[in-house]
Amino acid sequence: MKIANEIAADFGNDGQNFTNGNGADISDICEYAAQRSTVVGSNTNLYEFWDGSAIAISDAWDIRAKGCKNWCWESCGCQCDG
Repeated sequence: MKIANEIAADFGNDGQNFTNGNGADISDICEYAAQRSTVVGSNTNLYEFWDGSAIAISDAWDIRAKGCKNWCWESCGCQCDG
């Protein structure tokens, strides 16, 4: 299982839930475990893990869409050319 999927599962796969059962914040975990980049022109941070999986966080969060090289959310599918 990809790292992003494991973290998402720890937060109930709920893009509105930013705190897990241990009180940890998803942004803090991603900041520690991944490389962060900010999506230009938005308030979205993309956290990419060593295995290529990623989580995009803004007012909500989701894992990166399968096959996307940018920051599209899995729940919406890839909406870009990347």
